[in-house]
Amino acid sequence: MNKPLPRLRHIWFDKAQFRNGFDAIRERDVLLYYPYHTFEHVLELLRQASFDPSVLAIKINIYRVAKDSRIIDSMIHAAHNGKKVTVVVELQARFDEEANIHWAKRLTEAGVHVIFSAPGLKFTPNCS
Repeated sequence: MNKPLPRLRHIWFDKAQFRNGFDAIRERDVLLYYPYHTFEHVLELLRQASFDPSVLAIKINIYRVAKDSRIIDSMIHAAHNGKKVTVVVELQARFDEEANIHWAKRLTEAGVHVIFSAPGLKFTPNCS
């Protein structure tokens, strides 16, 4: 049932060309499209934002979070580096509610502003 993805016609973004993701964005618009591009690009951009002196704030929505989450680590580092970090935690993440509450506590302890989604309201759509 899983067919191979067709090749992209235009591949512009090459991480090796740039010292960091912000250099690439300054040069031109960048569109990352998973699964064509690895999610590593997003993780690296968040990591860079956590210590870049030009970044003043980071706002992100999380739905399901990995057990050893590099996104959470980046948000905590950003808060420790004086950035205003806001994370919306979706509590309606099926089977992950308890884990999301755990991450929300860790983020709050690190100084991150955590907002919980309203009961019954989902930010992330189901695709079918």
